[in-house]
Amino acid sequence: MDNSPPLWDMALHQSIGLTYHDYYLGHLARSASGWWSISGAYPPFYHQLLALAFLLGRDSDWAVQANFPATLILVVFTFLLGRQWFSARIGLLASTALLGFPYMVWISRETVIDYTLAAVVLMAIFFLQHSNGYSIRRHSLAFGVSAGLAALTKWIGPLFIVLPALWAWRSRPDMDFRIRLRNFLDALILALGISLAWYLVKLPEILDFLRRNTLVGAAEGEPSVFSLQSAIYYLRLLEGEQLHALFFLLFGMGLVIGLRRKLPGVALLVLWVVSGYIGLTLLRTKDPRFTLPMLPAVALLSVGWIESVKSRGAKSALSAMVLLLSCGHYLLASFGWNRLPERVVIAEGYRGSYSWHWNLYSQSYQGLLGAPRQADWPQAEILDRLMRASEDSKPIQLGVIPDLPRFNHENIRLAAELRGLPFEVRRIGMINGAAKKLMGTMDFLIVAEGEQGMPWSTSFNEQINEYIFARPDLFQIHSFSRVPGGPALRLYRVIHP
Repeated sequence: MDNSPPLWDMALHQSIGLTYHDYYLGHLARSASGWWSISGAYPPFYHQLLALAFLLGRDSDWAVQANFPATLILVVFTFLLGRQWFSARIGLLASTALLGFPYMVWISRETVIDYTLAAVVLMAIFFLQHSNGYSIRRHSLAFGVSAGLAALTKWIGPLFIVLPALWAWRSRPDMDFRIRLRNFLDALILALGISLAWYLVKLPEILDFLRRNTLVGAAEGEPSVFSLQSAIYYLRLLEGEQLHALFFLLFGMGLVIGLRRKLPGVALLVLWVVSGYIGLTLLRTKDPRFTLPMLPAVALLSVGWIESVKSRGAKSALSAMVLLLSCGHYLLASFGWNRLPERVVIAEGYRGSYSWHWNLYSQSYQGLLGAPRQADWPQAEILDRLMRASEDSKPIQLGVIPDLPRFNHENIRLAAELRGLPFEVRRIGMINGAAKKLMGTMDFLIVAEGEQGMPWSTSFNEQINEYIFARPDLFQIHSFSRVPGGPALRLYRVIHP
């Protein structure tokens, strides 16, 4: 029902996955060094799933099917942990609640790494729990493999595992220490062997990327690391963006009751949440999707306490309430309801690149994700128009000035790659000698009138536009278009002397 082009990062990851797909099928020149360079500074595991998904069809909707294995793991392993610690009823409730968390609903339909990372981290915690304090070898080794995959999925993956892995040592002090140590070391060797094969090759590129990412966090207005706003940042996002008020209330109740009554599994679940929370809080760049891997633990904590209720009637009523709440949130996040306000704010929170409030509920995520939308997006039409206008058989050099959520250089490049069109798409984001020289090498430029996109990435756009408008000798109007609900677009042909 939705034909919106993917957002920035989503388009980038699809483009990487599509490149792997074409590489494996021999559509690109193959070389060992080529494979290592495809994903850039991103660990490559998720993009292999995207490459597989593109075998089903060369389309963004098929790309999203890369999330299906993660959904299956999230449902099954959350159920299994809930059944082990509490009961089959709690396992089912926890899985249902997890799928009903509003942010999980939205992000499950987007090609972001963190959704698959949540599944891989959950799998690692599952095998860690079943290793019985590293006393069972096969589960210990499975934990090592899962931990290695978590690191190969995203750099932040190990952050969620560190404290649970240390806690597992004291969970079974009665077992033979030498056996446990051997199993732990073998698991560690497996995890390092799987992940370091990629990280050692890419380390300089990763460090440079993380350095630039920290600068982006500052430019986006994220709070400094050692501040109160940073300390409560992910708590506010957990309530305001990921769960909303009613699920957050359930989580708070479950946390208090679970710790007070020392319910089974609660210590590991809390350490799982705390481990990721502390690690991510110490990073300047912040986003609600980064804490997705702790949401299975949040789901289990939110409903696990219900099993400790003695009254069968109360237990059934609470279970029915969780099911209704999950289904209600799922439908509201998926399709919206125009009879309700878009969102209800309980209290205003931190304002950075976005406004992060404490919400009773919200029918969309920052206006970016929500109910399906149909619109006439111009990417394909613009590409076809420029193809017809091109006078050269070489790849068309296209410069993009605006950086709008659904119209940017990443999803324009992806649109060309999905259709096999010979375009090289570049973002023009500066106005200096190098940028002017780069614009001169382009064949066409896309300029937006009015709205430009995110302020931290478009601060020079007004000056760039003025430069283009003032040089009709270099930039000749080719045609016009429009972004649905957004600015008019000017397409310029670059005049080469």
